[in-house]
Amino acid sequence: TVSQAENLSHDSCKKPSISWDALSMDKLVMNIDSYELCAKTCKDTNKQYYENHCNYFTWNDGNHQYFRNSCALFKSPGGEQECKNCMSGAASCFCASPFACQDTGDNVAFVHTDTESWSKCEEHCNINFGCSSFTWFTEDHPYRHLCILYKECSHSEVDTTCSGCCSGVRSKKS
Repeated sequence: TVSQAENLSHDSCKKPSISWDALSMDKLVMNIDSYELCAKTCKDTNKQYYENHCNYFTWNDGNHQYFRNSCALFKSPGGEQECKNCMSGAASCFCASPFACQDTGDNVAFVHTDTESWSKCEEHCNINFGCSSFTWFTEDHPYRHLCILYKECSHSEVDTTCSGCCSGVRSKKS
């Protein structure tokens, strides 16, 4: 089931050697010693201000030429830029279950377009009696804001390489 796959890492979220135009940077936080801590710093910034102040981030590692162990926070990215000793990501990619269920030919219950968030996709699943699990596509996926409801999604039917995919299970009993 989907819940068995929920302990996967967020490796598919990592964008190595990529950042965004420095003019679009909102803040540079120093003394951040890991990619994961940079992602957490971005998400915590959003909690602090109750809105999306950080949607993207770049972690510069201990070998960065100008600012070692730092985390650049971006509300919206400018153009992609190559960088050395850095790794970037999107805050929306860091969900509890960073993978996608896959269509087996008879397991898709319904598809919702223009679904703003993972929690809204979860709501769609909870009110659809045929839904046991779902996948929501984040801002950074070509199918952004698409919510696919599945009748079932077994561990063998998930794509763990999908960047910008967040899945979940029905949270209310029918």
